Amino acid sequence: MKRVGTSLIIGYGNPLLGDDAAGHHVVAALARRGLARTTLLTVHQLTPELATMIAEVDRVIFVDARVGRGGVRWEAISGSEGVPPSTRAMQAGRVRSQAGLTMHLSEPSALLALAHVLYAHAPRAYLVTLPAHDFSLGAPLSSVTRRAVPLACRLIRTHLCHASASSRSSSFWPSSSPPVPMKKRR
Repeated sequence: MKRVGTSLIIGYGNPLLGDDAAGHHVVAALARRGLARTTLLTVHQLTPELATMIAEVDRVIFVDARVGRGGVRWEAISGSEGVPPSTRAMQAGRVRSQAGLTMHLSEPSALLALAHVLYAHAPRAYLVTLPAHDFSLGAPLSSVTRRAVPLACRLIRTHLCHASASSRSSSFWPSSSPPVPMKKRR
């Protein structure tokens, strides 16, 4: 059953492989601050079982590491109704094997499509990625990724605050990007 005004944040990646743990670190930092009406979850990888939780919320934010430099990136990965582009292909049985129903789903859009097909609901969805370059076994987060964690948290908190205020006024961001948090003046 869909819970109105609720969010799910999924940080994923292998916590034993250096920067691949970025999603776990972001979710842990968000948990320390507390978020109303938000479920926080960390997983090693995206699997079909997550479709049930995803179908029960208004919005889902996936948090992952991305190879390369640059800042924290925010990307909308669902359409205006929350239906991912790959849903039509899945309904028609044309999903490629790499994005289809396998033992593991590696793409958020495939998981959203599964939620839509099975539960007739795919929430608004976003992907937050942090720059990463060291995936060594047992390595801590690199300095670049470590510095990106609080920025990703700020971006997510800003989105959730704005989404909460917007849901009360029955509107939502017209664009795929949330407002950029302002820096405090000294």
